[in-house]
Amino acid sequence: MGEILTEGELEFDFRDAVLSCQLDKQGKHKMAHCMKAVDFIVEWTDEFWFVEVKDPSCSTIPDNLKSDKVDEFAAKIKNRRLFSHELGPKLKDSFFIQSLITQCGIDEKN
Repeated sequence: MGEILTEGELEFDFRDAVLSCQLDKQGKHKMAHCMKAVDFIVEWTDEFWFVEVKDPSCSTIPDNLKSDKVDEFAAKIKNRRLFSHELGPKLKDSFFIQSLITQCGIDEKN
């Protein structure tokens, strides 16, 4: 069953999903030393969502740096570095980790 998951200051309601998990949570998967994971994987009846949360307006960012952080984030999107250097590798690793958990019967808690 899906649940409400949080990432930083943001909350996401996945209660209508078949299943949801916070994959990048400390200790959730044992490959953290060599693989990066997306924040959430959400299973619906006919699809999976691999969700990575980016919040450049986070309140922990000092006010004098917020504008620079937003500009830096926008630049990563425009020059396609966000996907090629961050999101793409996380998606690949997360898909591999999730495949091991579901297809091979690996219990992610052990």
